[in-house]
Amino acid sequence: IQCFGSGMNEIGVGTAASAHFMASTSNVNYELESASGIFFAKEDILVEPLSVRSGFLEVPEKNGLGVELDQAKIKKYSKKEW
Repeated sequence: IQCFGSGMNEIGVGTAASAHFMASTSNVNYELESASGIFFAKEDILVEPLSVRSGFLEVPEKNGLGVELDQAKIKKYSKKEW
């Protein structure tokens, strides 16, 4: 069964997860824009942005999802306890 991979509205973390899923699954349809959210976000919470070369998202190769979260940005965007 053909699968449709997506991540159009995701920022870096979600896009990295989608990239790993799509790269490791043989029946994903690649005729889509799956990483466009990373271009529209004003700011991301990743230490290093995801890499796009020649129109293709490069799947991060570091441990886990291959991305590192910027702890200062996570604190900045976290809800404050009431």
